[in-house]
Amino acid sequence: MIESKELVVSKEYLPARQRMETALALMNLPQEEPAPPLYQEWIAHMQHHRINDLATYGDTLWAATSGGIVRWHWEDEQRVKYTRYGSEHGLVGSHFEHIVVDSHGRPWAAGQGVGLSYLDGIHWRSVDQVAWPSRDIVCLAADNAGLVWVGTDNGLMQVHLINGRPHWQPLDLSDAHLPSQEVRALAVGAKGELWLGTLWGLFHYASNEQTWTQYKRADGLPDNVISSLYLDDDNHLWIGTVQGLCVFSDGRLACAPEITGLVQSIAVDAVTGAPWVVANGKIWRRVDNEWRSLSPLPPLEEQAKGRVIAVDAYGRIWAGFDTGLVQYTPFPRVLDASKDTDPPVGSINAIAVDRQNRVWAGTMTGLWVYEHNEWRRCRPHCELDCQIEGVTHIAISPQGEIRVGSWIMGNNGGLRSLKGPVEMFANPFSVDALTFDGDGRLWLASGETLWAFQGYEGQEVVTFPNSAALVQSLLVDDQGKMWCGSTTGLYAYANATWDLLLAEEEVNALVQDARGRIWVGTSQGLWFIEEGVLHSFEHTTVFPSLEILALAAAPDGTVWVGTTRGLLHIQEEDVKVWRTEDSGLVSVPIRALALTPEDLWIGTAQGISQFRFNHEVG
Repeated sequence: MIESKELVVSKEYLPARQRMETALALMNLPQEEPAPPLYQEWIAHMQHHRINDLATYGDTLWAATSGGIVRWHWEDEQRVKYTRYGSEHGLVGSHFEHIVVDSHGRPWAAGQGVGLSYLDGIHWRSVDQVAWPSRDIVCLAADNAGLVWVGTDNGLMQVHLINGRPHWQPLDLSDAHLPSQEVRALAVGAKGELWLGTLWGLFHYASNEQTWTQYKRADGLPDNVISSLYLDDDNHLWIGTVQGLCVFSDGRLACAPEITGLVQSIAVDAVTGAPWVVANGKIWRRVDNEWRSLSPLPPLEEQAKGRVIAVDAYGRIWAGFDTGLVQYTPFPRVLDASKDTDPPVGSINAIAVDRQNRVWAGTMTGLWVYEHNEWRRCRPHCELDCQIEGVTHIAISPQGEIRVGSWIMGNNGGLRSLKGPVEMFANPFSVDALTFDGDGRLWLASGETLWAFQGYEGQEVVTFPNSAALVQSLLVDDQGKMWCGSTTGLYAYANATWDLLLAEEEVNALVQDARGRIWVGTSQGLWFIEEGVLHSFEHTTVFPSLEILALAAAPDGTVWVGTTRGLLHIQEEDVKVWRTEDSGLVSVPIRALALTPEDLWIGTAQGISQFRFNHEVG
């Protein structure tokens, strides 16, 4: 069904600057400081080539061009590795118009007449489209679940890999009552919400309610023809039309009066929230609360027309033109990433440090260890029998035993040990949280059940009191009390009794500091428990984000906090903040933290960073 929805629209008769300031205040977007005068320092990387689309993943940039697919990868801050892919690598055709990178770092490329292909190692594989409703692919998008969404001139498809083979299925759009099945732009939210840009307006699918909502020019859009969509980390939807730009947030719409005509591409810096736009062939950025055109850019000819914009994890701005590609780096780096050897890449799900100060990192591609100043991936032939895929949790006992847990991924789910038998159960199961207590027992959350392991013997202990909740973090404090962070709140378990301490909060991380305080990181902020009393940590003025994903406690009583926007160091009332634009973090969000005597290891969505304490912290 289609629902109507009233929008709050900034009035066209207001003066331009006042209109934009009103819209920004309405949406509570960050008010930027004037940008440094560095717009002349753009670097040309590829001239005399038409750049049709760009996609970034960590330190890698992918470009869909009229002459194949091109990859740039930074080996360090000075060296860039360039790779061009063509028919010799399995590509069908050479003219590619769309490219996207899925949540596993795998690129997918498409174009009209060349179909859809994905990179499998060094070879590109084509997706069989014999039964597809159309081979004319108009747009691509990827979600956090590893799915690739394909918009065509005759419907919407969903594609993913199962055991290395592509599977696809069409999406039923009948409830949306589209005048036609052509999908021109796509955006997919973290919770499964879907935005479709069409010739007849914007369509939104709310997965929780299973309803469609249509927005048109009569609702405040500059035009019904949607040309581009971008959903940023704050859940603001940026909408490009053939007659201008607007942004939609919390049911309110604000338009950019300075930008008129065709909006071809939109990108938002995940750290600063700064939007970049390609409109009418020119590059635009909001500076000092106004939209300003930066075109033409000196590295290219004055008549060059912009086509696409992208921002990578380091804050570098990439602009693709019909005559080449240019790049701009606005911020310096002051923290060190580990450069001794190639560190693990992709989403870092877990980090742990053993008694020998070896650093263990769990990724979707396996288990890595940092030892003797180098990273290596654990494989079957190494002295540690630890070939594991999809590592999501790592726990190390007081005696030094390492246990590794993963979700169910084919036959790779379950619990494993680096000592003794690798397989702990005959049948794989989902590991949702892991921790050791002071007695050396391993506690594991799986579904509604908490398990305890003493050695290699497992025993079902207790059922979690809320069957609708998922346990995401476990902590056994120095008094032996079990703390369970779940999707519905914080629970404590002691003497066979459950207590709910923090309700209706999604608890992502738990840690006990040197003073005995329990720190609780949630999707809405940071809490701590001291002498049995729950306190909210007042952080709204300094936190880069309210969503806390990782915690680590240092022996000096300080606490490190990983968020969706950056890294925090809490020392009493003093809070130090690092963001990617000035810190050298590989990317955000920060998913895992671990401490050694000399370093803080930081796991992000796109790789790992090393904070060396010989650098100034305060």
